[in-house]
Amino acid sequence: MWSLLPFVPDTTEITVFHGYVFQTVDINSCGRDELEALPFLTPEQIENVLQNRPYHGWKDFLRRSGLPLPVAYALKSVLVFGNEKRYYNIFARTGLRNGEGSLLFSFKGRTGNYVSRLYLSRYRRAVAVGYRGRVRLLAGNYTMASPLGFAGYGGFYTGGWGPRYSPYSSPSIVVGVGLWNVKVDTVGLIGGITGRYGGLLVLRTWSGTSGGVGYFRYGPVVLESALSEGSYGLGVAAVGKGVGFRFTYTVGERFWEEGRFSRTYALWFSVPLWGYSFRAYVSQDKRRVSVSLYGRDYGLRLEYYEVPRLRLYVGGVEAGICSGCMWGGYRWRWGWFRLYSFTVSGIHIYEGGSSRLITSREGFRLSFGIGGRRFGVEGYLQEDRHGAYLWTLLDLR
Repeated sequence: MWSLLPFVPDTTEITVFHGYVFQTVDINSCGRDELEALPFLTPEQIENVLQNRPYHGWKDFLRRSGLPLPVAYALKSVLVFGNEKRYYNIFARTGLRNGEGSLLFSFKGRTGNYVSRLYLSRYRRAVAVGYRGRVRLLAGNYTMASPLGFAGYGGFYTGGWGPRYSPYSSPSIVVGVGLWNVKVDTVGLIGGITGRYGGLLVLRTWSGTSGGVGYFRYGPVVLESALSEGSYGLGVAAVGKGVGFRFTYTVGERFWEEGRFSRTYALWFSVPLWGYSFRAYVSQDKRRVSVSLYGRDYGLRLEYYEVPRLRLYVGGVEAGICSGCMWGGYRWRWGWFRLYSFTVSGIHIYEGGSSRLITSREGFRLSFGIGGRRFGVEGYLQEDRHGAYLWTLLDLR
């Protein structure tokens, strides 16, 4: 596979994705929010996956999920097929970066309607526990999401709403019944109705600012608005059949800390034709266009993203060239390596083996990884920096 990410839309999406990429998702018991955190599923595809559960294995998932084969295989490395009742996941990584130690520990658990999360790193700590049923009681790092994000992060395309666990949100308490949810945190209070077809949230910060966020969904289209004293925002988005767009217009300052309150636009499409895949992504700060040809054991992609690029793979061998960079490597069942040569700094490249977005620096870079589904070693070496990591992943059911 070329990459888990169809377009690499923006830095926020990559950052959130890193919180999940080394974890597995139990497709039979996961919540909608876990699927929304994967940046290669649209709301339409998420609906299909949830409605067709349970799945009895990988072949059954391929047959009944309704996902295109490239998308399904992008998911394969993170999927497990549990019993719908109980699932626990532990991920730990430790290593050295430029001589400094690093540690990451993540725990995710579910027994029936009881959920728990724990995230520990050198720079961030987050915890979440609670009960998610018809009645909800949650405590920890949660955000109150709306589809276009005026209230809080709502997924990579559109569709996220209601309480969502996020390591980047403030500690809070959430109480809910049916479609009603109320969240109290260190910033203030936000609450109201959040449902599949629409919602209305009112908020008040402890500093005295009041406001509201409302949204309406009809099929693939979502409309959202936000209003406070001296500030307002309007947005519309739609995703379906390989085509989507998002547009938001704001006036004034952001009035809710976790909300996305800025003027943005984005348009994207992915269309298969005559054995080729035509893709494009255009936003206020990014342009990406590509034409790809795929075969059973080969692929060729010509694209423009920051600079013109050409990428090729045949079997396990892969190579690429762009204006200011060149790389080659090899992938096999238990490992991978890539050797880069950069003559320009600042180019972003998604490194499929490590699932990281790296930024070029003039000179050479060697990246590698060895391991399987349960453990592995990763590392990189550049002229002025280096790093090595050991990780392990446990699934308990």
